[in-house]
Amino acid sequence: MHLFMSPFFQDHAEVKKEHIRRFIRYLNGHKSKVCLPVVKRLDKENWGMNVEAIVMALELENALHMLPT
Repeated sequence: MHLFMSPFFQDHAEVKKEHIRRFIRYLNGHKSKVCLPVVKRLDKENWGMNVEAIVMALELENALHMLPT
């Protein structure tokens, strides 16, 4: 992946992690049970073109939003 895309994905991941941390703190504060799904790391290490990384990120994001409740 080109170097200019890497910071974008790193920043996006940090924002997502902070959002889930806040949400879990909120749930814990209300004595709710938190049960998170296991999200496995992708096996792919070299993404080649930027568009490939963006498409994979979008597919993963869509899959996470379709998890059963």
